[in-house]
Amino acid sequence: MVIAQFLAAESGFSLPTGGEIVFWIIGAVVITALWWLIRTTRKRAYDDYFERRKAEEERRRNDPDLAKPDDA
Repeated sequence: MVIAQFLAAESGFSLPTGGEIVFWIIGAVVITALWWLIRTTRKRAYDDYFERRKAEEERRRNDPDLAKPDDA
């Protein structure tokens, strides 16, 4: 508390009021929610891409018309 009083006296700093605290908490929640949404979406897209790629490779291995020719 002494530090806050010193900062208030020297630089015009003041502790946030109740309304300001609520504003900052809501802002932090919104930013965190957006970050979580983007992270989850990117992870899902990444997983889906590699699942499709794996399925395509499996399909090519099992289909004789799409298989690579043997070097024998």
